[in-house]
Amino acid sequence: MRRDESRRGSTLIEFTLVFLVLLAISVGAMEGARAVWTYMTLAHAARDASRYAMVRGGATPISTEELRAYLLARAPGIDSESLEALLLWEPDSSAGSAVEVQLSYSFAFTASPLFLSESGLTLSTSSRALIAK
Repeated sequence: MRRDESRRGSTLIEFTLVFLVLLAISVGAMEGARAVWTYMTLAHAARDASRYAMVRGGATPISTEELRAYLLARAPGIDSESLEALLLWEPDSSAGSAVEVQLSYSFAFTASPLFLSESGLTLSTSSRALIAK
């Protein structure tokens, strides 16, 4: 009898250790998937915004505020306070010139108090297009 009782306790400890490792792996996989989804959303929004700016280049180009509103309308799940958008015209907004949209987003991990640093991750992407003639 004594041997069974001591075995029962060690089984519980082994289960707890394995469960914690599996929990950490599962939460890490979910956080990684969320980060990839956010990056892909930003990359798609940057491409879409550069096309939008390309078509509206010329005599009356769009402003950074218009671009930001356009981006937020096409990027579901993106926090507007964490998004930084930069619109560059090279050399100007005339036909044949280039427009570049640069996005930077401060991604916050949901499980940061448990497993990850609280500082999060900065995701950056850009897209460049020639202004339509």
